[in-house]
Amino acid sequence: MGLKHWFAKPPHLKPAASREAADVAVWLQTNTFHHSNFSDLRALVAEKEKQGLKISLCIPTLNEEKTIGKEITVFKSELMSRYPLVDEIAVIDSGSTDKTCEVARTFGADAYLAADILPETGDRKGKGENLWKAIYQLKGDIIIYVDADIKNIHARFAYGLLAPLLLKPEVKYVKAFYDRPLMISKGVRVSGGGRVTEILVRPLFSLFSPNSLPLFNRFPGNTRRGARFWKAFPSPSDMVLRPLT
Repeated sequence: MGLKHWFAKPPHLKPAASREAADVAVWLQTNTFHHSNFSDLRALVAEKEKQGLKISLCIPTLNEEKTIGKEITVFKSELMSRYPLVDEIAVIDSGSTDKTCEVARTFGADAYLAADILPETGDRKGKGENLWKAIYQLKGDIIIYVDADIKNIHARFAYGLLAPLLLKPEVKYVKAFYDRPLMISKGVRVSGGGRVTEILVRPLFSLFSPNSLPLFNRFPGNTRRGARFWKAFPSPSDMVLRPLT
């Protein structure tokens, strides 16, 4: 079966408490995917080439010398050398005091300091600034963002985000979600991570937009399509969008 079949009509939904809640449920079923749906990387490469797109992979960093080399190796080997899906891998750094940028360049990625990009906007150190400034620095029509400290890194972290944008041109933003384990003294709590979201963001959403709670927004990877679209947002450090990234 081709990749397009994953966007087929969803199964019948149970009656919802309200029309708005039902609309959210329908939207989730038609716009939620698993990375395994898109494991045919040759098909994704063909779709990318058909559309004439350039794909950038951005890794925002701050003192990540221990993990950045492995991430770049995995992505470069699988998504550039084996399957030419990604055209550019770059680190946008907040001013690391370790050898993050040096390691990144050694393993074949470009590395930029966020403070050197659009210096006229000022230097607001943080992940939000790195994500936003990458739009102006990188060359891709689509930018994939992946965190730098993922210990079980795999190419699926990137192509699982990218595929819906390649196959559904009307989509402008893709967000990842998954169970995030939390290390505790007695072992591992399977789904205890994402504390900032669970303690702060979700309660706020429950007050002001309760029907948006099913939109899981607590995890790292995200992908944006179209620099022109995202440059329309005025916040120079991306803080308006930051809770969703």
